[in-house]
Amino acid sequence: MKTIFYFRSLLFLTALLFALSQVSVAGGHSANRSVFQDLLGADSLVRMNELAQDFGAKGQADSVEKYSKLTYDIAKRDNDYKHLSEAADRLAVMYESKGDLRKALEFYKSARNSESALYKESSVLSLLETEKLKTEYTTKQAEALDHQQSESRKSTLMIIGIFSLAVISKTFLLYIIIRRKKTHNKELRIVLDQVERQNLQLDEGYRFKQHLISVVAHDLRTPVASIISLLKMFEDGYLSETDTKDMLQKARKEMYTLKKFLDEMLTWIVGQRDGLRSALETFDMATVVNETVDIYRRRAQKKQIVLKSDVSPDVFVRADKQMIKITINNLLNNALKFCSADDKICISVKQIEGKKVRVMISDTGMGFDTKIERKLTELSQKGVLGTWGEKATGIGLSLCILYLNANNTHLNLKSEPGAGAQFWFDLDGGDEEETKTSGSKRMVLN
Repeated sequence: MKTIFYFRSLLFLTALLFALSQVSVAGGHSANRSVFQDLLGADSLVRMNELAQDFGAKGQADSVEKYSKLTYDIAKRDNDYKHLSEAADRLAVMYESKGDLRKALEFYKSARNSESALYKESSVLSLLETEKLKTEYTTKQAEALDHQQSESRKSTLMIIGIFSLAVISKTFLLYIIIRRKKTHNKELRIVLDQVERQNLQLDEGYRFKQHLISVVAHDLRTPVASIISLLKMFEDGYLSETDTKDMLQKARKEMYTLKKFLDEMLTWIVGQRDGLRSALETFDMATVVNETVDIYRRRAQKKQIVLKSDVSPDVFVRADKQMIKITINNLLNNALKFCSADDKICISVKQIEGKKVRVMISDTGMGFDTKIERKLTELSQKGVLGTWGEKATGIGLSLCILYLNANNTHLNLKSEPGAGAQFWFDLDGGDEEETKTSGSKRMVLN
């Protein structure tokens, strides 16, 4: 390669010396100078073009750009469309590789325009040629134009592609930011919901403790008061030996029932330490109703209220026995509060359609209107007073509603002022065989 380079340089110097000799022979100063400049310019154009090609083969981009620009400027000045086209093509390829699409497109257009001009010159000379040469020239001209349009379309598409990519990138970045914000907000809502649930659980736990205290207080008050009254009468000598014996037997029966209830209550409370749970089992409703009626029979007699039960034989239900027992206990206690002398209270248990069992406590007491109905089911410090001034704070009925919900049922009530009241709820029926074979199925009330 170096040998070729030096050889070409030698040829350039030879041509230069020949031009000088021609100048000395011509003799005129002005004319000699013009001839010298023409020869030097033409040879420089060829030389600049060859140097650009040589440096291009060596991969020296800066030198290629330099000599290609010199070739381009000289050819443009001299209207040498051939070298102008070659130099413009090299410059277009070089700027395209650098990413300067605007300059690349400019030199591509210049190259094509130079070719067009060159073809126009050739067309003048080709007037004397055959029709075949004219056809070939037209074909080449069309191909050149197509190439120019193709390159132009490519450049336009490239610009559109770059712009579209920028828009898509910005849109994608915006989407990621919005999505992250939504995810953060969702996580924050989850945390807030968890805190709210925890607060509700704490509140429910507090209310549940109040309910338990209320239940124990309700069920201890009546039998203890009866025993105190009995001991007072015995102490004052108002009872005969026969009456004393009879009263002691009744008191013993009440205390036995109360002890059984307290044992069951304590066992049940231990199972509720981690929250309200319903332990499903199959049991006979007659036993639960009779035990509860026995607890309140003395209190009903004291207020001269008729208390009776109407339980169909062999009626079994599937529920939490202790919760249902407490519910009946509270409803019966509530009925006694709002009944006067000669009123009647009846607790009935009957089979209804769909394998359901309906438990109803009805009375002929004072009844209540809508306003009092709301107070009965809401916790209140003032509460509602019964016929003997008994205070009803709503704890008992709230507990009933809570326990019935835990057993997948709800409390229904109907009343009118002076026409008594009815409370009822429905339970899933059970089979007697299940009392022997089925175990307890626990589920947490959330």
